[in-house]
Amino acid sequence: MLERCAPGTEVELKLHHHWVRYNGKTFKSLPKGRHGARVPEVEIGHIDGMLDYLEIDKDCARREIRQLPRKKKSDD
Repeated sequence: MLERCAPGTEVELKLHHHWVRYNGKTFKSLPKGRHGARVPEVEIGHIDGMLDYLEIDKDCARREIRQLPRKKKSDD
């Protein structure tokens, strides 16, 4: 999703989180998921918060991640 909706995004892996840089901002609250999991799951709320903070196009993100919540009034 980041490649298509936020080209130029940089992701830095930390001990328990991913730091995502885009639009001159850094989102530091994207957890890696359950420790020891081969394919960690990230809660959709964290992704939604990242989209808001980094000002990533939510319509584009919804096309890539169907689980994202529907448009809110604040998305307009």
